[in-house]
Order: sequence, then structure tokens, then C-alpha cells
Amino acid sequence: KLQFLYLIALAALHTMRALLAALVCASACAGRAAALDDAEDVEAEAEVAVAKEVKEVPAFVQGRVFVPEKMKTKEPVRVLVNGEHATYSRANGTFLLTLAPGSHVVDYSLKGLIFPQVRIDVSRKVPGRFKAMINDRDRTALLEPLEITPVGAVQYFNQHEPINWMAFLKNPMVLMMVFGLGMAYLMQELQKSEEFGDIMKEAQKAGHPSAALAAAARGDGIAAPRPAQKARK
Repeated sequence: KLQFLYLIALAALHTMRALLAALVCASACAGRAAALDDAEDVEAEAEVAVAKEVKEVPAFVQGRVFVPEKMKTKEPVRVLVNGEHATYSRANGTFLLTLAPGSHVVDYSLKGLIFPQVRIDVSRKVPGRFKAMINDRDRTALLEPLEITPVGAVQYFNQHEPINWMAFLKNPMVLMMVFGLGMAYLMQELQKSEEFGDIMKEAQKAGHPSAALAAAARGDGIAAPRPAQKARK
């Protein structure tokens, strides 16, 4: 019986050792797998960080603002990016912008002048590359260095339109007035003429002014008045 019990205890001891070794191996494998996972996560994070660093490479945009000679002052041109102050132009009108990847709207401000708004698209794939254009319907492309010229001067007062005499003369009321005045002037001049005066005198003597005027208009002259018939006895 003692030998039998000894054999059972020995077998149980070997079994416990085997189980302990299996547990140790399993824990070691799990630790290695976790370490590998952690290493892969670290590598992935490093790759993402490198990619972000590559994408966030800014672009350097150079340009020049041209101001007319009569409008030049000591005040520099103010350059705004997305509505916020970015820089001022130098004495010769040049400027430099540092823009992150993405789309940006650039405005230029100087008292008395109006400048066009410029849109600049900085590439995310190619570091440092950008595309500039006038921010209007035509989308006119701009080459580097950017050349910005004013589109006009600021009008602080409303300018009245000049009088359009042709439109004034084409007015029907004006035409009627001019025609009436012209006819009145012609009639007055016609009355002053000697021939018209003679015609009117002969018409008054004839006693038929309408017939006399009609004959004068036809060119027949003034019809002689009929002799009065003698009264019958």
C-alpha cells in the first residue's frame, strides 16, 4: 500500500510540474504577443506622425503689390489671410507668405484703392506646391511671384449720371413742344411776308376769305369779284 501511495503522489507531482510549465509557456507567449502588438502600434503611430509632418509642410508664397505713382504713400499695403492680419508689404511692394496646406483667401488693404481677392490652394500631396488665382468668376490664374494690381479707386460719393440730351429730345412731350413752337414761328414769319399780306387784303376785299385762300394755295391768284347786278326797275 505504501508503494502504491508513493506512485500516486509521484504521478501527481509530475502532472503539477507539467501544468506549471504549460502555464509559464502560455504566459510567456501572451507577453510576447502583447509586446509585438505594442511594437506594431508604435510603428503605426510613427508612420502616421511622419505622414502628418509631410502633409503639414508649409508653402512660401512670394508676390508684389503695384501701387500707382499718384497714389503712393509711406503707408505699406496690409496683407490679410482668411480675414486675419498676416504681413505688410515692403517698400518696393514685395511680400512673403507662409501658408499651411489647404485653401486660403488673401486680401490686400490700402487706403483709397481696391485690390482683387486672391485664392491660394496649397497642395497636401506635394510639399511646397500651391496654385493661386483671382477669386472671381473667371478664376484667372496667377504665376509666381504674384503680381497684384488695383482694380479701381474707392468712390466715397455717388457720382450723378450726365444728362443724356438724345434721350431728352426723344421724349414725346418735348417733340410736341418743339413742333408747336416751330409752327408758331413759321406762322409769324409767314404773316410778315408781303405776299401773304397782299393775299389777305385781296381776300378781305373779295368778301370770301376762304375761297381766296384756297385759290392762292392752288396758284390761281385772287379771283376778281363779280360785278354787282343792277337792280331791276
